Parts: sequence; structure tokens; C-alpha cells
Amino acid sequence: VKAGQTRPQHESAAGANRVVRKACCITEDLTMAGAPSLLQSLLLLAAFVATLAKIGDRSFTIDYDNDCFLQDGEPVQIVSGSMHYYRIHPTDWTDRIKKLRYAGFNTLETYIEWASHEKEIGKYDFTGANNFTDFILKAQEEGMMVLLRPGPFIDAERDMGGLPYWLLREDPNIKLRSMDPTFVKFVDAWYADGLLPELKPLLYSNGGPIIMVQVENEYGADPTCDYEYTS
Repeated sequence: VKAGQTRPQHESAAGANRVVRKACCITEDLTMAGAPSLLQSLLLLAAFVATLAKIGDRSFTIDYDNDCFLQDGEPVQIVSGSMHYYRIHPTDWTDRIKKLRYAGFNTLETYIEWASHEKEIGKYDFTGANNFTDFILKAQEEGMMVLLRPGPFIDAERDMGGLPYWLLREDPNIKLRSMDPTFVKFVDAWYADGLLPELKPLLYSNGGPIIMVQVENEYGADPTCDYEYTS
């Protein structure tokens, strides 16, 4: 692949995952046919090893000397389009992602809106329209890379920039987007207990399509501008 060209994304872990799913289908057929369980186990083991081999070679880095991104050691050009899962009905996710791909994009960019996933403290919702894992995996199935923007503040023309309302209820004097102890406590809990466990398997090095993550959004324009918070 030459610089400026994009690598086919279908040779990603999404393809390896399809191997596992195919093996599962085969073993199910064998079970119905009364085949010995040892053969089933060997098929699943072979598929699993193939998946690990695919994932083990995955990397996404920056080549500063040649001013380009490297995907699995080869130059790749990112052509990104923005599409937010929470603005699209889940039944339309695949259709919209396909259209993004057909329009010539190879990367999907999306926010994660904290307020949608933690409507009340410690109660996380990653189901239905909030199932961003499914959205991201659908992007991978269509051969797309993903740029993720998980906030905590996303702006995106959302109330409080996607921050949950209850932050103000817990502390009316809270200083958002800063090292304010109350704000940091709830951000840490959201990331550690809610968001990051969902995201880790989706990172490119772990077999997923997420190649980069941006925290916060347009922070330089915010009057708070807490340098400790951004360090």
C-alpha cells in the first residue's frame, strides 16, 4: 500500500471474528448430525487461534518521519465522516454506515454522550439506542475504522454538552470541566466503572476498529481552561 492510499479494512479482526462465528455454525450443524464433540472442539480452537493471530499483528501508529499514519505497519489515509449513534434509530445504523462507506469514507467518528448512559448515578445503560458497542461493531463489519470522542464534555449541541444533569443536583456550585473534586470524582467513576470496560475490547490493538480517542472537546474555547485538568 502506497502513502495516501487506504488499506482494505475487511482484513481486520472483524474478518477473524467471522471465522469464529462460522466455526460456531459448523459445530452446531455437527452437533445436530451427532458428530463427536472432539471435532467440534478442534474447529472452535482453530478458529480461536486464527482470531488471535489476526489481533496479535494489529497496530495503529504515527510515522513522524514520513508524516503519515501507519496501520499494521503500512501507510493509511484517514477519510472520516461524523455519525452519532444516539441520533439514529438502531435499526438504521447499518444502513447509514453503509452509506457513509459508499460516500468514500473509511473512518467513522462518533461521540459518547455520558448523560444518555448514566441518567442516574451509578446506573449505566448500554442497551437499545445506547448500545454504542453494537454501533461500533457494525462500523467494523462494514470495513470502517472508528475515531471515538468520549467527552466527558462533548458539546455536540446537547444539553450541558452531554454531561448528566445530576452533577448540578449533587453540587450546585460544581465547577464543570475542571479539577473540581466533585466533578473529578464522578468522571473517574463513569470512566472506570461504566465506559472504559465497554471500550477496551473495541480498541484496534484488541481487535476492534477504534484507532484513536479524543478526550474533552474544544477545551481551549472554554473560559475554565484548567491546565491541571488537561495535563
